[in-house]
Amino acid sequence: MTGEGSKDHADCMALVELGFMTVRSGSALSGGDDIFRVTDAGRAAVIANSPEPPKISRSKQRYLDYLEADCSMSFIDWLKWKTRHRAETRQC
Repeated sequence: MTGEGSKDHADCMALVELGFMTVRSGSALSGGDDIFRVTDAGRAAVIANSPEPPKISRSKQRYLDYLEADCSMSFIDWLKWKTRHRAETRQC
């Protein structure tokens, strides 16, 4: 959402002209501001023009996996659990 006069409104309208976004007139729910939505063409443009993600070391990826697990274990306990779990699944 952004309204006329805000710093992002002109940019969003330019993206509408390119077909990367759609716009709907504002309502009471949006406080009168226009509502913008990304189109499939806009998603494709983002993917095509985004830089490659940086390489992540194995240790950093392991820690990110721990954070994503959102468990109640400490990091070391999670590492031990993951090692045990991996060993058990290899045996099956």
